[in-house]
Amino acid sequence: TLLASEYTKRKVLAKAEISEADALRYYELNRDQFTQPEMIKAPSLFIKIPPSSSDKTIKEIQAKAASVLSRARDGEDFAQLARTHSEHPFKDDADFFKRGRLSPDIEETIFALKPGELSPVLEVQDGVIFFKMLDRQPEKALSYAEAKQDLLRDLKEKNINTLFAAEEKRLLARYKVSFQGKEKIEKTADMNTDRGEQVQGEIVEFSAAPKNAEGKSLGTLLIGDKQSDGPNGRVAVIVMPDTIIVKQSTGKERSGSFGDFKIGQIVTVVTQGPRMQSYPPQTRARRITIQEKLSSQ
Repeated sequence: TLLASEYTKRKVLAKAEISEADALRYYELNRDQFTQPEMIKAPSLFIKIPPSSSDKTIKEIQAKAASVLSRARDGEDFAQLARTHSEHPFKDDADFFKRGRLSPDIEETIFALKPGELSPVLEVQDGVIFFKMLDRQPEKALSYAEAKQDLLRDLKEKNINTLFAAEEKRLLARYKVSFQGKEKIEKTADMNTDRGEQVQGEIVEFSAAPKNAEGKSLGTLLIGDKQSDGPNGRVAVIVMPDTIIVKQSTGKERSGSFGDFKIGQIVTVVTQGPRMQSYPPQTRARRITIQEKLSSQ
């Protein structure tokens, strides 16, 4: 593992740096990619429904939520009602947020609200919730100065992926490599699975790949992992088109997609190959399991 890490540093990371001139050139040629999406400020009031609640209990909690919503619509201070009745507010919903943090059906409802309006009571996995729209920021184009930091990071990550895949392909062509295991594993640059590991932690940031990524990756998750030796104990997980994504709740699994990822979710990742010694460390995902809880809505 130490030899592989050192080899990666010399053959991949040393060649992956991106200059500001390259980043500016990319920005000028792809201005349509650099926009800040519409964002809203819409705090929520959540009331939990305990697991295995009886139908009677569920109806009582739903009635309580409807009563609190009615009081808010009659003019009572929403913030005070939330402090009194909300049991587990959604993370960060007191600040501006964009689409992608909540489930699509909830976002469809709250993004349609006008400032000052309240949503109806909505059902989520662990309870009921409603939102108040406070403010909205329309989509806007980002200047190079605003986009530069993320652009440099994303271009470097893309460069690392390209260089790593090319070097892996070159080595597999030069040396006879056999894989052992219960499953038949194809020898391609996108497969390096026998040396995988498991990463578990909370999603602290995620980003979709640029539109012109040519299907090489869907995007990247930044996960807070206590076992990571990266900055602040974080590891970057690259989600590939063949990554299996599932949602798990009460022991049951359902198929998921990249659009299901939300900040604050707890996920378990089975990786493809060892971590690349970058900052933070990077790895590609073979399988990602989303532990569905309130914070993942």
